[in-house]
Amino acid sequence: MQRAGAPAKPKLVFAHGWGFHAGVWSHITPHFDDYEIMFWGPAFIKGGPPVVQEFPSDAVCIAYSFGVAQVLKENPPNLRGLISIGGFDSLVARGREEAVRAILSGLLRNPYAQMRAFWASCGINRFAPAETIDAVVLEQGLLAMLETDTRHQLDALTCPVLGMASADDRVIPFHVSKAVWEKYSLLTSQSGGHGLPVTRTSWCVENIKRFLSRHDAQTNN
Repeated sequence: MQRAGAPAKPKLVFAHGWGFHAGVWSHITPHFDDYEIMFWGPAFIKGGPPVVQEFPSDAVCIAYSFGVAQVLKENPPNLRGLISIGGFDSLVARGREEAVRAILSGLLRNPYAQMRAFWASCGINRFAPAETIDAVVLEQGLLAMLETDTRHQLDALTCPVLGMASADDRVIPFHVSKAVWEKYSLLTSQSGGHGLPVTRTSWCVENIKRFLSRHDAQTNN
């Protein structure tokens, strides 16, 4: 508990992606005790830590996959920094509409089988049990993904930005990540696939901490 009169901890908001809940960050967040940790994003999968309903102001955001585009669309007040892990601004504009529609088709045929296949493609084994699957919410998320284009919002950011991606990502191919983040800093893991918060936790933590330390003036003032 924070002592009375003690300076407020800087805020970190973790935004999960499609097909996950905030539990995808469970390996990452224990390494950031010096920060006020919050989670934000839709309940694509039931369960996980509680999320805030309104995106807080004056926060640094670490966003995963579709969470990046959702944060950009939200246009948070006074964003202090944005770290993307396997994220993007628009899949349709980046030539990935067919891949999204293939997942949508599989979801409509057999929701849990599709989700197990999706998690496996991320390098994550059975993220959640069948009873946590809400096919309607997942379908709505994919349809929103097809309609979302936040390239303008990304270009308009004035805060520090960092992209993190994997060279062997089967969900968001590396050429897509390079196209999205080429104007910013892009750190590349040679392995880990699309599930970097789980598959390359230490690498993610190290680079998040380096980013926060480098931009301490922006994040703590």
